Amino acid sequence: MKPMVHLCYAGMSGSTTAALSIAAGSATPSRHAYILYGACELRPDYGKALDALGCEWHYVHKPPGPRLGAYRRVAQAITKMSAGALLLHGQRALPLAMLLGTLAPAVPRVAVHHGSRLLASWAGRRVCIRFAKRAHLSVAVSQSMAENMRAHSRVVAACSPLAVIPNGIDIDYWAADPPDHAATGPCRLAMMATLTADKDHPTLLKALGYLRRQGRDVVCEMIGAGPRRDRLQRYAQRLGLGRTVRFVGDLTQDTVRHLLHEADICCHATLRESFGLSVAEAMAASRPIVATDVPGVAELVDHGRTGLLTPVGDARAMAGAIGRLMDEPDLAPRLGAAARLEAATRCTQERMAGDYERVIDDLLDQCPQA
Repeated sequence: MKPMVHLCYAGMSGSTTAALSIAAGSATPSRHAYILYGACELRPDYGKALDALGCEWHYVHKPPGPRLGAYRRVAQAITKMSAGALLLHGQRALPLAMLLGTLAPAVPRVAVHHGSRLLASWAGRRVCIRFAKRAHLSVAVSQSMAENMRAHSRVVAACSPLAVIPNGIDIDYWAADPPDHAATGPCRLAMMATLTADKDHPTLLKALGYLRRQGRDVVCEMIGAGPRRDRLQRYAQRLGLGRTVRFVGDLTQDTVRHLLHEADICCHATLRESFGLSVAEAMAASRPIVATDVPGVAELVDHGRTGLLTPVGDARAMAGAIGRLMDEPDLAPRLGAAARLEAATRCTQERMAGDYERVIDDLLDQCPQA
């Protein structure tokens, strides 16, 4: 059987994490193969995970910028794998989708739409449309993402047929260990997110400032890398949070898991979200969650039952929700337990892998020339 070949960005990306979970959740992981590409170095835990699953994979360095020769090298690496189907994860793969339409025209292509940021502008929607038109099938990674796409007639027309396959995670891997820090220490907060403009780290930093002025003993670890790190660090200093906030950078998954388990509360401040992978991971770890009420997060978190949601950009409300969890000792474990059950019910990688394999098998039945 020819493999399903996944094209993924090699850096710290939720889309790549989700793509790797497809093989991890499959009953036959070797059915999946991966091409990882990008200007950054390959994360070592990606290769380690794929080796453990027995998946064929290759890394192709692509310098930054629209370099046709570099894209052609990535496309040629894909064609050498004799793919039964190609899954292009994220709209940044548009140049490769265009090349593969020429180099491998008979191979069914699936455009997996991971991010909602592009839908906010006409120029971004044009990218989504062009990406979808070069595929035989589009996939939205959440119901919220699909609804956002359907709100734009030209986008949804280009994305037809459109399947909705919510992301999944390794529920057992994220299961919480007992914390090894003293219960009498500061309240430990954590946010797991890339340091980009789509995430709203400034609102969380403002909330931390409010909490500190209230005399609350809190510390927060910002887990993730990105282009806004220096700017956010300077902003934290201006707010007087130098000893409260620590930017820990891009870490291995095992280290992230450890820090998550050490957190008393997980926060997720964002301006938009297509799914909220880190929120699902925190839910699986039984962490109480304070998050921004945006569609991709609200699809996962039921306010008052599995977490607390606050309005976009409202630092006082976020500080109030964190303070409530600190003041009501019975609330945090209740929310964490309900969140864990919700994640185990809805967010398994086995469910995600099965859904992808079913839609690919249906697509192959419709494309016998492949």
